[in-house]
Amino acid sequence: MRTLFSGEFSVAYGQMYIDSRTDPDEGPEAGLHECFMGQQAGLCGAAVPGHLFLLTGLHTGSVPFTVELHETEPSSDVGGWEDVVETSFRTASDATQLIEWGGGAWDLGLPSGTYRVRYHCRGMDEATTGYAARASPCWTSICSSSGRPRPSPTAW
Repeated sequence: MRTLFSGEFSVAYGQMYIDSRTDPDEGPEAGLHECFMGQQAGLCGAAVPGHLFLLTGLHTGSVPFTVELHETEPSSDVGGWEDVVETSFRTASDATQLIEWGGGAWDLGLPSGTYRVRYHCRGMDEATTGYAARASPCWTSICSSSGRPRPSPTAW
């Protein structure tokens, strides 16, 4: 396991993104509607190739956030995480970034490939009780995957 990002991450409108698209006309943020089109789970929009749209409970502020790369699938034990969703993610380039709503970006150093992404959150309901209430911790595990991508996020 390798940690790609760990720290406080700024969100606005409860949004952050993981993006590997290379066309500058695509912009750093794909639209909410297109990212969640055809999905049943609502925490991680994965319908746009090379882009993940991640939602947090906190509207505006900083959330503790960790992104890890695993060579094998992590345990299915969710260990205290209240909301978990898993989806396929195929990078569009070697330049995958973690992006704030306002545009700040961090290179994740994620090699091109097909992955399973498991996005974990807790305290989502408590975080939404105020405009900038308290942070809801989030954790994303990215797993190397040799299998075929699955079409839609799965909620646990």
